[in-house]
Amino acid sequence: MHSQYLAMRPVSPFRRWCRPVSCAWILISIPILLSADVSGRNFGYVGKQDLLKLMRERDGIQLSSRARDGRQTPLSHSGKLLLSRIAEAGNRTDWNTVQWLFSSYNGTEIQIFNAVLHLAFRCSQCKAGARIYERVCQLNVTKNSLTFIAAIAIHSELKQPHVVRQIWTEALQSCSLDELLAQARIAAAAAEGDVYTAAEVLDTMNGKRVQINNAHITSAIRACWDAKRNHQNAAENAALTRILKTYNNMKDSGVRPNRAFADVFLIAVLGVLICQLYAVCWR
Repeated sequence: MHSQYLAMRPVSPFRRWCRPVSCAWILISIPILLSADVSGRNFGYVGKQDLLKLMRERDGIQLSSRARDGRQTPLSHSGKLLLSRIAEAGNRTDWNTVQWLFSSYNGTEIQIFNAVLHLAFRCSQCKAGARIYERVCQLNVTKNSLTFIAAIAIHSELKQPHVVRQIWTEALQSCSLDELLAQARIAAAAAEGDVYTAAEVLDTMNGKRVQINNAHITSAIRACWDAKRNHQNAAENAALTRILKTYNNMKDSGVRPNRAFADVFLIAVLGVLICQLYAVCWR
C-alpha cells in the first residue's frame, strides 16, 4: 500500500529540476579543486593592465590585457598626451578629472573613447559610460574589440540585457572573437543568469579555437548558479552539460583550476547535491 502511494504521488518539482550528479565524482573533484595552484600560473588572469578590468569584484577575478588592436590608426601627438593624462587620472580612479579632460575632446580617435569607457566602468560611472558609447555610435567611429568589451560590461551593469545582445551581435560582425571579448559576454550572461548564452559562447570559442581559461568557465558556472530557479528547463540543463564538458576539455589541455574557479564550482555543484537530497526527502 505504501509503495502504491509513493508511485501515485506526483514527482517533486525540485526533483524534476535537479540533474543526476554522481556523489563519487563530487568527492573526487573536491580535493582536486581545493589543491588548485594559486601561486603558479593563473589562467584567470590574462594580463596586468589595470585599464581593462572586466570582472566584477564579487566574482573574485580580474581579467586584463594590453590595449592593442592592429586595425586602429596611430594616435596623434595631442591624442597621446591626452591619453597619458587620462590614464594618470584613471590610476587614481579620479573620474572627475577624467570627465574634465574628455569634455574638451572633439576628435574621433577610438583609443581615447576606449580608455574613457573602461574607466567609466572601473569608476562605477556606467550611466556616463553609456552616454559616451552612444556618442561613439553617433559619430560613426570605427569600433574595435576593446570598445565592445567596455560597452558590454557597462550595459550589463546597468541591467540592460537587450542592449548587451545588440552590442554582442555587432561585435561578432565587426571583429574577431578573442578571449577578452568572450569573457565580457560570458560575464554579462552570468549577471543575467543566462546559462544558454554562456554555453553558446563557450561553444563558439571551441569552434574558433579561442583559448578557454578559468575565468571563462568560472563565469559560465556562475550563470548556472545565478539562474532564476523558476525558469530551469531542459535547455538550461543541456547548457550546463556543455559547460561542464568544456571544463573537462580545459583540464585535458593542462589548465589547472585556480582558487576563484574552485570556490564557484564547488558552490554550484554542492548546491545541486543539496537540491537532490531535498528531492529525495519528497519522494
